Amino acid sequence: MLFNNYDDVAIKRAREFATGGNANHEFIEKPTMYGLLPPVKGKKVLCIGCGTGEECAELVRRGAAVLGIDNSQVSITYAQEHIPEARFKVIDMDSGLEALVDDGPFYLIYAGLSLHYSDDLAKLLKTCRELLEPGGHLQFSTGHPVKWASETVRDQHDIGKKSHRMGYVRNGNDVEVWGNYLQTKVHIHKYPDGLVQRFWSRPPSALFALLNQAGFTVTDFLEPAPVPEAEHVDPALWGVYTKLPCFMMFKARAA
Repeated sequence: MLFNNYDDVAIKRAREFATGGNANHEFIEKPTMYGLLPPVKGKKVLCIGCGTGEECAELVRRGAAVLGIDNSQVSITYAQEHIPEARFKVIDMDSGLEALVDDGPFYLIYAGLSLHYSDDLAKLLKTCRELLEPGGHLQFSTGHPVKWASETVRDQHDIGKKSHRMGYVRNGNDVEVWGNYLQTKVHIHKYPDGLVQRFWSRPPSALFALLNQAGFTVTDFLEPAPVPEAEHVDPALWGVYTKLPCFMMFKARAA
């Protein structure tokens, strides 16, 4: 099975983002990440896991000199064609990031929902630290373990209905537990368009520890709710994610 192969779905995903087809991204992740950005005008910015370049376009609009990397050739080709103001390279973040030393140092490394695909996050974070200028910033988003470390339970009477549960029921010494918030865990998720994703979920404490070990000081940690307009556009999203987090965002400064 081929994991995280965006080549087959890259253009479809680009059109989806362009037309507002992904509500979680449009109403939660992107507004929060963009709101965290420091002033980047005239600064070198590296975008890790840039996909077809939506975030690179935003960084260009803010005046940054942007280099976007992704391991999908189709995504990078699309990004080059649609965002000529930025530079793009096909690079795997786990095996090729060191090759960017001559492109840096960078003022900001931006990673929107991409670092959780790394199979060696400790090494990746250390490399990010080495690519940043002193006092530079690393900013990334990832899925929240309340969402991804919960347990999916299907209704035995309605096979199409499912719930996400995290908690326990205790009766004396007998206990039934759903989910595992504290475990660093790998997940495999298959989407209807055929994309199969292999990624990691970690509790915030594990990410804080990895960032500290890599030489970062965390300056911001957010578990955002949807922006207000989501209430009328997507009431279900609003109802869930004003009470439970979907994403978490870290902004950290290089020591």
